[in-house]
Formats: sequence, C-alpha cells, structure tokens
Amino acid sequence: AGQFPSDNSTGIMRKTVHMNDSGKIRPFVPLQDREPTSPMAAGYAAQLAKTTDGGQTWQILFSQNDTFYFNGIDCNPSNPDHCCAVAESDDAPAAGAYIMCTWDGQNFNTTFQMPYTQAQGFSLIDIRFSDENTAWAVGGKLNSIAPSAWFIRTTDGGKTWDAESHTLFGYYALGLDVVNNKLAYAAIDNLITQQSGLARYQGV
Repeated sequence: AGQFPSDNSTGIMRKTVHMNDSGKIRPFVPLQDREPTSPMAAGYAAQLAKTTDGGQTWQILFSQNDTFYFNGIDCNPSNPDHCCAVAESDDAPAAGAYIMCTWDGQNFNTTFQMPYTQAQGFSLIDIRFSDENTAWAVGGKLNSIAPSAWFIRTTDGGKTWDAESHTLFGYYALGLDVVNNKLAYAAIDNLITQQSGLARYQGV
C-alpha cells in the first residue's frame, strides 16, 4: 500500500489495491468474473518489523509472499507486546481482509479473516487501540454498486471481532483515530459524490 494526497481536510491517507491511479475505488468484480491475467497477488510481500533501538535496526517478525499485504498496525497503549495489524488482498488465493495479533511482541497469528464471496469483497486499511481490550479496524465492504465503510470492533483485545454492526453505505474508510472507548474519528471517502470527508463515532 502507498499513499496519495487528499484535496481537503483529510490530509494524507493510505492507498489500497482497490483504488485506481487517481485514488478512487474501483468497482468490485468477483474473482470468477475477471479476465484471466497474471495474478496481482504474486507481487504482494507481507512483512511486519520491530525496532527496539529507536529505528537503528529492525527485526522481521512476520514475512509471507504472494498472499496479502499489510496496511496498518497499532499496539495496546499499556502493553507494547500486544499489537494487531490489518491486511488485505484483491486476488487469489488469499482475496479478503485479515487481522493478525501478537501478545508476546514476536509471534503474530490470524484472529480475523473475511474472504471474498461471489457478491462482495472486503478491505481493511487502518487499526487503532483505545485501551487493552478495545480496538477498531476500518476499511470497506465492496460490491458492484457502491461500497460501505466498514468499522470492526474488538472488546477482548483482538481475540474476537464484531464485523457486522457498523457500516456507512456509499463510503470507504481510509483511516481513524480512537480517542477513547466511546469516541473515534475516521477519514472517509464518499464514493457516490466522489468527495472525501470525516466521520465521528460517539458511543452511548
């Protein structure tokens, strides 16, 4: 994933493989309906790295080629060994969205995955913890009409995720910041009006 400049207050946002060169979301096409081409997944290199000396050296903790790529990672604010990362792929054999977590600062395991279906694709772009138990991951549910911004929440530190309750039709979520368990902000793209914007979640 790279970055692209926004033309308004959302600033710099991540770019996903689901976007075209101008930063707009491409229409979703099921895997079985695509023209036969060289699989894009052959170029994906998913890696997670860690530094403990201020960036002078980096240790590779996870490395896997030709499946998916990572878009973001965040750690429990009270435990630097407890972190979760979001990943995605647009091509076989791993088309879908993923979350991988570690509880020892070394070994990452998949705690959430949502593979493509015939009618829908899935993307995760960013993730943020608010405390040791609560975190949000954001991205989009993709279909041929318009995507829905996708907000996935965990309340047990990433062991399980609620992926069904929080969506915004017509939008795509590109980044977020979590203030606390009740308050969060997200940078979103309105795919219907082709405008970027900001969304605020206020829990009750």
